[in-house]
Amino acid sequence: MIDAAGEPRASARQLMRRKLADMPTGGIGRQYEPRQTTRTQRIALAFRQRAAETRALAARLRKGASERRNLLAAHAREESARRERAAEERARTGGERERAAKARRRMSHLRGVAADARRRLEELRYIQATERMRAANERDQLADRRDREADMRDRDADQREQVADERDRSADLRNHEADVRDRMADDRERGADERDRGADRRDVDADEREQAADERESKADERDGRTGEPEHPTPRRGRASGG
Repeated sequence: MIDAAGEPRASARQLMRRKLADMPTGGIGRQYEPRQTTRTQRIALAFRQRAAETRALAARLRKGASERRNLLAAHAREESARRERAAEERARTGGERERAAKARRRMSHLRGVAADARRRLEELRYIQATERMRAANERDQLADRRDREADMRDRDADQREQVADERDRSADLRNHEADVRDRMADDRERGADERDRGADRRDVDADEREQAADERESKADERDGRTGEPEHPTPRRGRASGG
């Protein structure tokens, strides 16, 4: 049987043997023995010897149990320390895992934010590209309209230039005709001048002839005056009219 201390509990016979073993020895340093040993006494002595051996064995067992308990306690302390270290390690590892999880969650959140930012940036770039394309189309349409207007203006300018060229050609023709008329008028004027100069020369010649005739008449009159006055004087020719 096991007591509360964890040791085997002694029976009634073992208790009796202990009492017999504890009897006084008569002061000679050995166990008391009666003078005549009976069979019962020998049996009791054997039992006492066995009890002593049992006690020694029990003491050794108790010592071994104590050492074992101490060893178990040391092992328990070591195990407790190991468990504490393991708990601390688990706590540290848990903290590291928690921090790593937080870091992963934060990184995942940052990746999500970055992905949202990239998506919004792509949407903004798409919108900007669409706006640029629409603006480019509007500019192209405006440029096409301006080109058409410029073409129309060029055609109008060409037509105006053609009309101006026609007017210039007509003016040149009129100028040429006027030049021809002017040359003809100049020719007529030169002819008239020539005729006037011829008439002037003829008038001069006529005047000279008249003067010569007058001189001849004067000479004749002088000759006649010496010979006698004529009844009727000879009429004097005048210059041609218009001279």
